[in-house]
Amino acid sequence: MVGIDLGTSNSAVAAFVGGKHQVLADENGRRLTPSVVSFGKDKKILIGEDAKSQLFANPKRTIGSIKRLIGRKIFSPEVEKARVLLPYQLVEGADQNVAIEIDNETFLPQEISALILRRMKEVAEAKFQKPVTHAVVTVPAYFNDNQRQATSDACRIAGLEVVRMINEPTAAALAYGYGKGLNETVAVYDLGGGTFDISIMRLKDQVFEVIATAGDTFLGGDDFDDRVIDICAEHFLKQHDVDLRTIPQALPLLRQNAERAKRKLSYAEKTDIYIPGILKEEHQVLDLHMSLSRSQFALACNDLVQKTFTVCDEALRMAKLKVQDLDAVILVGGPTKMTIVQEAVEKYFQRASMKDLNPDEVVAIGAAIQATALHGFDGMAEAAPEDKSLLLDVTPLDLGIATVGGYVETLIESNTPIPVQASRVFTTIKDLQKAVDIRIFQGKNRREEEGAMLGEFEFSGFQAGKAGEVSIEVLFSINTDGIVEVSAKDTATGTVQTTRVKLATAMSKETLRESQVKAKEHKQVKLKNELKDFKRLVFCCPSKGGNTYEEGLMKDFDPNQENFSLNPESSLSKPRNLERSKVAWVLMVEDFSNTPRYIQAVTEKPNRFFAPPKSQLYEFKLKDGSCVYGQADLPKMRDLGFWIDPYFSQDELPGKIYVYSSQVNEAVPMNL
Repeated sequence: MVGIDLGTSNSAVAAFVGGKHQVLADENGRRLTPSVVSFGKDKKILIGEDAKSQLFANPKRTIGSIKRLIGRKIFSPEVEKARVLLPYQLVEGADQNVAIEIDNETFLPQEISALILRRMKEVAEAKFQKPVTHAVVTVPAYFNDNQRQATSDACRIAGLEVVRMINEPTAAALAYGYGKGLNETVAVYDLGGGTFDISIMRLKDQVFEVIATAGDTFLGGDDFDDRVIDICAEHFLKQHDVDLRTIPQALPLLRQNAERAKRKLSYAEKTDIYIPGILKEEHQVLDLHMSLSRSQFALACNDLVQKTFTVCDEALRMAKLKVQDLDAVILVGGPTKMTIVQEAVEKYFQRASMKDLNPDEVVAIGAAIQATALHGFDGMAEAAPEDKSLLLDVTPLDLGIATVGGYVETLIESNTPIPVQASRVFTTIKDLQKAVDIRIFQGKNRREEEGAMLGEFEFSGFQAGKAGEVSIEVLFSINTDGIVEVSAKDTATGTVQTTRVKLATAMSKETLRESQVKAKEHKQVKLKNELKDFKRLVFCCPSKGGNTYEEGLMKDFDPNQENFSLNPESSLSKPRNLERSKVAWVLMVEDFSNTPRYIQAVTEKPNRFFAPPKSQLYEFKLKDGSCVYGQADLPKMRDLGFWIDPYFSQDELPGKIYVYSSQVNEAVPMNL
């Protein structure tokens, strides 16, 4: 059994391997798979990095950020916003659910998500060399029942049975506290690609209890990208009197470069944005070239960050706690690597946040820990008692039913511990009435027209009688997956009758079978990657205003070269040259998406040691006044330079650093 984090931007699959819970890498060594699917001809599809490369060439057939749409109606405000931002076509599907249209064929968000989940399944099967059919899957804490049911349907289409569905912040807390015997109250600040959750949790030994949760299912890293796009578009508009946001072909390029700029500003004070030929007119080709500073970016995104704290205020209020009552703040989600987020979180919570865990992988690892607790190590019948963990979660939203006058009456309040049950007695309003129709709503709104209808059900088969004399008790329950279940009984006979529940976004068995067939018809193909074997390098260049960083790809890295030719990630950009004399050190990384975490490990003095260093840990004091931290076996100050390894106290990433001796004043051993 595996744990899967189906994310807005990236997805990951994790399991217990080699004596520890870890994210599984694909055949290219990548542990994160972009949650993107691109449709070609003859039912051939690309998934992950290959699909992401098609955002410019094939924007209307390349689907990303699908998690923002799953379980939503076509008329919802979130879908209306998505229409403006997404290049592919959104249409109305069955029962007013949102769908995507490609070549006159419609796809539900569940079906797109299933293709990504199938890829996660394949990665795990390649690792274990046997079929993988069961999984613990994570969802945002603030997902409503429609979104949870739709996610569950996506898993079934992909050939996976969901053994347990857990909230992402809960999974992160599990990864943080598992096996440590902690007694703490923590806040899990989970800012993903498209959603934001905050959970206040109490950790005591192996019990992980959610006290309160709150969230926004349409606030995430994509919104920060949108702000960079706006800055770039306004700059171009002033220069050329053309708004790039109105040109569909330009949007994928803008988004790709906005995401890259956002990442770089997580560890650099400024970055250049250069998109050659972003607009090609009859008589001219126009480039976009501008500089963006971290302060500009912070100003443009300040309201988004503050919006997360409004949600945090709500969670703390419901938990009846103050920030001073917390023992730790755990950051989850790729966008939390942004410096502007980390600094704001530290100011709000009045404490430094935990940076030891990899925010991109911690949710998948937590899901794997829960999978192990349910299924055991390496296929054992069950885990040893000391490896058991108890998760006590809450329902994130009010559950209510429609009443007379268009109002919604709350039956189960938000932040009620789950599993939970609540009942309500109904009476008939007509003589010899044969059925009762009940509409279920989730959320804060108290008017039907303002609320989100979860579904409706019809109860029939009860004993007939006069109006008001027949009583029917309806039992509402929310299970440990956060999914609503309904049953009913005739109070006169005590007989429990089967209710027919029609959920607002649920797929029928027939539709589910059709989607499974459709998924099998689409075969994944892979692009030839000419840069597959290239080294991913980050060069640190000291300057008067602080360190600057250059990212690039090289077939072979030779520290002796006088000049380095750096290939960009995008084939649309030209190689850049960099003189060796300007470089202090070079970082070789596994994935550029983790560059902020690598830089943090290399440049910040370690103060927590969950795992001992593999060799002696050193502080290298450089001539510009900065320091580099790494581990090595008695490094010698050679004429040119030397290799060291970065130190991670938890969630180690593969990589190494080449330090030029000419830049070093001294190497000081660090005693733990």
